[in-house]
Amino acid sequence: MIDKKRKRQLDFDLILIGVVAFLVLGLVLVVFGKEFKRSY
Repeated sequence: MIDKKRKRQLDFDLILIGVVAFLVLGLVLVVFGKEFKRSY
């Protein structure tokens, strides 16, 4: 059984991964969006 401290750490890690993935995806969309507009 996972204790509460471990579960809180896992929840925090999951949230952190989600936030980082969201920021990276946003940054990629901004960069590639500019590239796609420039190519037309």
